[in-house]
Amino acid sequence: MEKYDSSIMYAEKLIEYYPDSPEGYLWLTRLYFGTARYDEALRIGEESLEKSPDDPEIIDLMM
Repeated sequence: MEKYDSSIMYAEKLIEYYPDSPEGYLWLTRLYFGTARYDEALRIGEESLEKSPDDPEIIDLMM
């Protein structure tokens, strides 16, 4: 779980430094799903879809 926590921290920093980049949102969504933090995953996933609505990875992840 410690590796997930560290990865979540880095993904959050990526979003902080590059808020318009969908990659950080995508990774954070995956990490939240991977740690069963589903409400947070859905919230961040929705933000990711807003930033990149045609990205097939994001669409697939949110299905």
